[in-house]
Amino acid sequence: EESGWVAENYRWNTDQSDAVLDSGGGPVDVSYVGSDGASVDTRYVVPNRNQCAGCHAKDGQSEPLGAVTRQLNRPVDSTPQLEHLASKGVVSGVELEAAPAFVDPSDASADLELRARAYLHSNCGHCHREGAAAEQSGLFLDWAETDSLRLGICKLPAAAGAGAGGGNWDVVPGHPEESILVLRMASTDPDVKMPELPSLEVDQEGVKLISDWIAAMPEVDCGAMLPGE
Repeated sequence: EESGWVAENYRWNTDQSDAVLDSGGGPVDVSYVGSDGASVDTRYVVPNRNQCAGCHAKDGQSEPLGAVTRQLNRPVDSTPQLEHLASKGVVSGVELEAAPAFVDPSDASADLELRARAYLHSNCGHCHREGAAAEQSGLFLDWAETDSLRLGICKLPAAAGAGAGGGNWDVVPGHPEESILVLRMASTDPDVKMPELPSLEVDQEGVKLISDWIAAMPEVDCGAMLPGE
């Protein structure tokens, strides 16, 4: 709109033939086939307009969450995708060399840290960045972040109780099983899980990737790093 982006939801009817505007959101019973092939009956909460802003807001303004340059700068049929899009007039002013493509997180032959950071940026970085909804957590997972504490290493959580997933530190080097980042990714409990709204199933491949990344870090006694310890 003239004032900027406005988040709206559309709810599909039972036979999936049409959808109607539903700004207020609310629960809806759904059935789907899970990743293990089993049928799942559950209640999904359609987010309302304000809840949408929880992920889409940056510096007080809502914005789309689309693929970033590094996600698009990849070969497609031997031609760089951005170069192809530029030739079609879809994008302009893009310096391909300035934004090398993300490593494919599923590529087991690629560098583990690059895979993990690409995954975290694409799945978590839109909230866990400066000016966005999770800024107050102090955990920043976008690609540009280089400070180890802001990346969660031996960082005390901003939330307590269920919100911390039962852990004491966001990332415990060498110990994914003690790391809140992994505990929350591996949960489907609404009070614990991340991401907060859309997920119904655990991304098992993502959990394994981030677990492997943390397990490969040299072990550190996080408790010994507290002031006065």
